[in-house]
Amino acid sequence: MSDGILQASIEIQGDDVGNALERLRVGLKSADLMDRIGLQVATWGAKRIKSRKGVAPDGSKWSSLAASTMRRKAKAGKGHKGTIPQ
Repeated sequence: MSDGILQASIEIQGDDVGNALERLRVGLKSADLMDRIGLQVATWGAKRIKSRKGVAPDGSKWSSLAASTMRRKAKAGKGHKGTIPQ
């Protein structure tokens, strides 16, 4: 996976493209496959967030949480677990 964009590619070899596409369609409905893809996306996202604290995908800084959100989080005992203040 690259740093900024999650990419996937599929290569179909052979003459039976229709059959390959049907197998792909069925495979993409597989819960196991979707679980694996979901885990990879979550892992990639967590690594990206840790490595680029305070920076959005476009390179800009995240905005601070609104004061009302910070109060609500503090009241719930969650502290500041949102975006990093500028």
